[in-house]
Amino acid sequence: MALNTACYAYQPVPHPLVAANQRVRVHLTPDGTTELARYLGPQVGVAEGVVASVAADGAVALGVQWVRTTNGIRQAWAGEGTVTVPAAYIGRVEENTLDRRRSAFAAVAIGAAVIGVAVAALGIGGADGGPGSGGGGPNP
Repeated sequence: MALNTACYAYQPVPHPLVAANQRVRVHLTPDGTTELARYLGPQVGVAEGVVASVAADGAVALGVQWVRTTNGIRQAWAGEGTVTVPAAYIGRVEENTLDRRRSAFAAVAIGAAVIGVAVAALGIGGADGGPGSGGGGPNP
């Protein structure tokens, strides 16, 4: 259950340390927004997805899943395959990592809710039958 309730957050990561299979947000430079418009769409300032590979020159091949325009609109990316973002067009990179504090809080909250439901269910049904509960001995 803790894995299903885990909370993730994007944290800055130094660009050269990005590795394959990491879920990242790549923030483009203004030149990157202009130059990559033919691949990502007009006015895209952020591309989100999974790193396919990182070249020796720092270019990141990204399996894009979401894009965010410069005016803040986030939308699913309609393209296919990967987009290679040259290092010169990368402003910063953020990695999607487990936020331990939020995950622990969520796990405790869900655990408390489950216990509350269980206590309420046991309290309502009762353990001892009352009048009209269908209990009692055989008819004489």
